Amino acid sequence: MTDIDAILDHCLEAVAQSDGASAASEALTPHRDALLRSERAAPTLVHTLATVDATRAEAEPPALEVLTWLLDETRRQREDGKSPGAGFLDAAASAIEALTPERVTQGGLLALGRAYARAGLDAPGALVALSEQRLAPSPEAMPAPEDLEAQLRDVAAEYANDPYGLHGLIAEMTATLPAEGRAALVGQALAGDLEPPWQTLALYWLLDADPGVRRSAAEAVARQLGEAGLPAGIASMLPLVRSWMPDDDARATLDPALRAGLRSADADGATPGEHGHRIERVRGSLPDGVGAQYFVVDYRDDRGSGLAMVLTKAGFGVRDAYVIADPDRDQREGIERQLGELAECMDIIPDTLHRLLADALAENAANGTPPPHGLVDVVRAGDVDGLHPQPLDSTQWRALLDPEQRTQALSPQKRGRLLRDADQWLLGRDLTGSWFEDDADLAAALAPCTTVRSAERAVRRHLDARRDFWARQCLRTAAVLQHGDAPHEAMQGLMETAEVLHEGREIRRIPLMERIAQTSLDAAAEAAIGTVAADPLAPEESTSALAAILENARAQGGWDSGVFGIYGFLFAVATHPQPPAPSEWIARLLRDLVVNEEDATAAITPVMEIYNGIVDAVTAGAPELPAGCELRDDPVANFWPEGPVGAWSRGFLAACQEFGHLVDMVDDSPEDDELANELHLMTLCLQVFSDRADAERFCAEERRHDPELSVDGLARLASESFMHALGFFATVAPTLQHGEDELWDAPAPQEPVRVEKHGRNEPCPCGSGRKYKRCCGDPRNQA
Repeated sequence: MTDIDAILDHCLEAVAQSDGASAASEALTPHRDALLRSERAAPTLVHTLATVDATRAEAEPPALEVLTWLLDETRRQREDGKSPGAGFLDAAASAIEALTPERVTQGGLLALGRAYARAGLDAPGALVALSEQRLAPSPEAMPAPEDLEAQLRDVAAEYANDPYGLHGLIAEMTATLPAEGRAALVGQALAGDLEPPWQTLALYWLLDADPGVRRSAAEAVARQLGEAGLPAGIASMLPLVRSWMPDDDARATLDPALRAGLRSADADGATPGEHGHRIERVRGSLPDGVGAQYFVVDYRDDRGSGLAMVLTKAGFGVRDAYVIADPDRDQREGIERQLGELAECMDIIPDTLHRLLADALAENAANGTPPPHGLVDVVRAGDVDGLHPQPLDSTQWRALLDPEQRTQALSPQKRGRLLRDADQWLLGRDLTGSWFEDDADLAAALAPCTTVRSAERAVRRHLDARRDFWARQCLRTAAVLQHGDAPHEAMQGLMETAEVLHEGREIRRIPLMERIAQTSLDAAAEAAIGTVAADPLAPEESTSALAAILENARAQGGWDSGVFGIYGFLFAVATHPQPPAPSEWIARLLRDLVVNEEDATAAITPVMEIYNGIVDAVTAGAPELPAGCELRDDPVANFWPEGPVGAWSRGFLAACQEFGHLVDMVDDSPEDDELANELHLMTLCLQVFSDRADAERFCAEERRHDPELSVDGLARLASESFMHALGFFATVAPTLQHGEDELWDAPAPQEPVRVEKHGRNEPCPCGSGRKYKRCCGDPRNQA
């Protein structure tokens, strides 16, 4: 059994025992990337579902929920510009293509189609073709259209009060039909009198993602308008729904009949607030790093209370919308808990919700994609009348957020302080920890970078092309803060950040954007670590990939301590009490290790393998030297360049010089003398073999205190204590990294000194009113 097989078995068992989607998600999330990157997970799940017997079993098979969840994650990653899930989609499609009609059941076809439908994805062409082969081996075996219509109406009778559930069921039942078949079925279903729930289904289908289904629904509605008129419930909503539709054949088909038919509609019928809806509370979340933002409307009507939920996403518009009518206490608590895990929500006013949703609908219109059909129910429940697509330009944003133009009236110095206020306020919010870039385009831009500076420049160039996205992030966040408890300066600072982004100010001169740049660098380095499987202390495969790079680096005067030096360097990083960010130590290694862009990409994978192995060994408290890097019997023979341990020590010393280590952080107070002495000794043991000349200089200086000290004696002491020193560092480091500082009272880290740069011709920040170059920027005035 492979690791992926074991992970799949674990996930399927966890899902089988779970009591809901949230519990299943909790079980699957830790293994998401491994499953999406695996070549076995998708075929295994497809083949498991292909042989399901029942067309709709009492308890759905766990494989259906697992496949649905992974397909949904793939869709989200594709929307966010990330690539790990692309292989999963291809693997699932290939597995379906390999199926034959004899190897799949009717229930299997429905289960596979259901997984794609629930994930918001079109079924692969191979699944549609397989369905046609399996269900209709001959034309005579095809069910008659009127039979399908009759089956749908029988199902509809069970869902008379739940059109949303009925729509989902029909979408799952027809997921494996060809597009023209689904469109024809919709036309047949709407051919008769539009009684509940078909009235609402007609509105839903006008917003279908398939243009053919939209056109079929539009033709049916237009025909009803021309012949007998529409019931008031659908007629009152139709103009609004029409404004959400893409500008295509379906809308063109509807428009003439709509203009004629509405003149004869019952004006006293149902309206968006047909059941006496009253909004009790409206909340909006801070948008996350990909621009996803949640809105929740608590409402009450003559039938009880409910929740209307909407998800918008930058670049896509309204992505999800649905209503939960009359939820019980457990449902409410579960929803609030899930919402709290997803986002930080704040109270907003209904007008703000209306403006933000109208702006999101404008993105749907610009993309030529309709909003989700559940928005029909949200508008009815939330009494959000007149919700038409309306983009917000910069002037309208300012009018919404700062109608009195107070920010515009501030001095340049105060507006500069607002930029810092926004950055500092957002620094304390959990959700904005996701404000960084990690898409495939940025990964490609970072691949050839060999220094921190070049990587920083690449990230800033990437952010420069994304100014509009981040400006809108700031504005939508400011809209949520406008009527909440956040400091007014935070909202103003976000407005000002959006303003300077639109003005074209350098990314590095915008505090929030520079923080996003640094977070993006760290995320890229963490992703590189996470994608490489650990192979503890087995250097053969890793060193073979590094051999040519190391030889080239040595010839060019770069890294001169070989692969064992890499191990020493990474051991120092892994045992650092405050480990440097991956972007820092990777860049430091690549600076000496890589001499051209091609080698940069080739070096990352084996270095990550080595690092993961060292981290595992340190965490387990069992650090070892890599194979082939043994201490020699003659202690003096361990010095670099002859001894392999000397190369290890040389790498360890390089990391300590670059980032510091334990010995640099211990307090020099008398009560810490014993610990300090031990730290100095352990550090000396791991560093001494890095250079014999340095060891000789050390002995010469120390002979003032110990006349008998010699290089031979020092080498013998280090050789005898070397493995003990490895264990000492591996024991102390995890304790300090997890914040347990009882080993000593380490000095609090100092706040970095930040020197703000000012343009020479900008107003001086001291408030004098003079230009910076004539005031504090003049060296003669700095005394």
